[in-house]
Amino acid sequence: MGGLTGAVVGSFFIPFFWNNVVAQIVSRLKYKKLTQLHKSQSISIVEKGLAYGVSQTVIEWDKFEKWRENPSYILAYLKKSTFLVIPKRIADQGINVNEIKSHLLAKAGDPT
Repeated sequence: MGGLTGAVVGSFFIPFFWNNVVAQIVSRLKYKKLTQLHKSQSISIVEKGLAYGVSQTVIEWDKFEKWRENPSYILAYLKKSTFLVIPKRIADQGINVNEIKSHLLAKAGDPT
């Protein structure tokens, strides 16, 4: 009986733990390893979404699954461990950070 209870509890706990703890840690470790992300990236707002990077690849607003922010950055997640780092200092370049946040709010919901 104890083994069955453990299996049932584990089947609920492990996915929760993986999605809410491990995936976040893996994302942070990936970011630290990818030095290209630390370099300046070009970001602009277009009608369909965000134009990002040197090639100005457009990522449509509805591709973002979730987002979060802190005082310096917005992390816009395309998948659990794939995200764009949007520094809020881009406002100094005339890019409206509040517009980005409002699009993310409309398509991906409240920040997590």
